[in-house]
Amino acid sequence: MTTIQNKAMDWKPARKFKPEEVKEAIANMPMEIQQRRVGPVLGIMALKVAQRVGEHLGEPGVEVLKKSAEQLSKQVGVDLAQLDLTKTQFPELLKFITGKSGMDDLDAKQVGQFYFACAAMLMKLSCDVLEKLGDEKGQHVIEQAWEEVAKEHMYWDLVADQFDLKEKDARTAIALLAGTDALMGVKFEIGKMTPTYVERNITFCTPVAMAWSMGYSHDTVRKFCETVATSVCIRGPQEVVPGVKVKYLTRMSYGDQSCIEVAEFDPKAAKAAKKA
Repeated sequence: MTTIQNKAMDWKPARKFKPEEVKEAIANMPMEIQQRRVGPVLGIMALKVAQRVGEHLGEPGVEVLKKSAEQLSKQVGVDLAQLDLTKTQFPELLKFITGKSGMDDLDAKQVGQFYFACAAMLMKLSCDVLEKLGDEKGQHVIEQAWEEVAKEHMYWDLVADQFDLKEKDARTAIALLAGTDALMGVKFEIGKMTPTYVERNITFCTPVAMAWSMGYSHDTVRKFCETVATSVCIRGPQEVVPGVKVKYLTRMSYGDQSCIEVAEFDPKAAKAAKKA
């Protein structure tokens, strides 16, 4: 499991929030703490994308990464093309972008800049590969890279300490998922919420909005949306909460006004998973 030295993870809320209080929980966390927690995860994800592309898509994939790094350099203020992103580890990336060796060495402005740089890297590397090499294999490689970070619980650890999660059920799954979404600016409303069924209506999805703003084709944005949904929003909570299944009833990338997401919890399936 990847570990990051980051005192932001030591910050604790004045009280534990209920899963249905997910918005209040994230609003309670200072913006600088949010970015100190999320930035490293986004950076590690971007490097995972580069590593998996190098391993599975060969020279065509590496060339896409090099071009992406050249174009990103203007946005992030450092020449990322100097790095071999397929081999770079997180501490090297942090040092290269900020000149500092640890997240705790960054001031608030540097934290914001690093957060933006990592978010831009993750979105651009993923979308460029999907646009230029986005057949079934290419899309699977990007999904795999995003999912690897979710499997390490890095997403959920960002917000798990905000909540009282005595029971692992549908509410838990949505609290963790919606909490990490909220850290990244996703807008949503929680509808019906019971231990076995939760409905969430997403009206603004930051990753997909970034993909649109970068000028990618409709097909690429749709593939990117599917990648995020499958790897993080569906498989991620199912990995953390046995017995939970997540699905979408509507999707903005297919022309719907919002994404309606449903989490259903089966206590029998959860018990069977524990015995297995």
